[in-house]
Amino acid sequence: MEPKISVIVPIYNSEKYLKKCIDSILNQTLEDIEIILINDGSKDNSHLICLEYQEKFKEKIKYINNINIGCSATRNLGIKEAKAEYITFVDSDDYIEKDMYKDMYNLMIKEDYDIVITGIKCVKNNITIKRKFPKLSMSRNDIFDEKNLIVYVYNKLFKKKIVIDNNIHFIENSHHQEDMVFSFIYSLYVGKIGLVNKLNYNYILHDNNSVFNLKKRLETFISYDYLYKYLKNKNVDKDIYKCMYKLFNLYAIGGSYVLMSNSEIVSNEDYKKYKKAFFERTLNSIPLPLKSKVCLIFWYSISGILRTFKLNEFLLKIRRKIRGE
Repeated sequence: MEPKISVIVPIYNSEKYLKKCIDSILNQTLEDIEIILINDGSKDNSHLICLEYQEKFKEKIKYINNINIGCSATRNLGIKEAKAEYITFVDSDDYIEKDMYKDMYNLMIKEDYDIVITGIKCVKNNITIKRKFPKLSMSRNDIFDEKNLIVYVYNKLFKKKIVIDNNIHFIENSHHQEDMVFSFIYSLYVGKIGLVNKLNYNYILHDNNSVFNLKKRLETFISYDYLYKYLKNKNVDKDIYKCMYKLFNLYAIGGSYVLMSNSEIVSNEDYKKYKKAFFERTLNSIPLPLKSKVCLIFWYSISGILRTFKLNEFLLKIRRKIRGE
């Protein structure tokens, strides 16, 4: 019997969280799930943990032990290996609620939706600090709205046929916003959208190194450049471009300068270096409309003031309000 859903789990140095992640998928109330574990060259005990689970659950778990090729390439490999008609993704340090796939699959089958989206809990130190719900109803272009969680792939159930027929894949030369690009492009081919109004996915927040995050964020421009060229080639209408630029202003520009403006985690030396780098990369990336140019100048100008007077937390509150969090 073919599985109903293929769950693709890219793994890199996740030994601390991996068992909880895999257990949460194995404990799903929906039966006939294929779990594809792909080790992306981990240097910890993730490989041994995967071997242990594969031996114990041979009929459910497919394990691929690979060299380090990056999360995007690993997800693409998972798509190729998936046997089910529907695919989804789980990050190896996260976990899911037991009815998540039953809720999403049953709704997908009942209404023949092209995509089903569920809510997300952001968890830090076992405390829920954010709750993100999609809208209860959506028009065609609403799916591209950031408030409807377009930037994530792990809270969505996709039709594999749509992915394969339209050659949709994760771009492998970027490690930031690459999942947003996948979701955005997939959504171009969506007609019917299903929503599960539950907080089914638990996204774990970590205290990552801020300078590493800034380096990673520079790759955001690779993602948006790819998306812009894709949309231009498909000759989409202006409203779709507006949705893309809204995300660009929020994440590529605003999110980066908010991080840089925090003097407690970013040194003056790194601030000067990345402030200039982001400004130049923004100007030299996708063609910018006036609103994006104004957004860039605003954030570039105000970030120094925020650092000086330590107003970063105040700004974060404003940003969360804009995002509807």
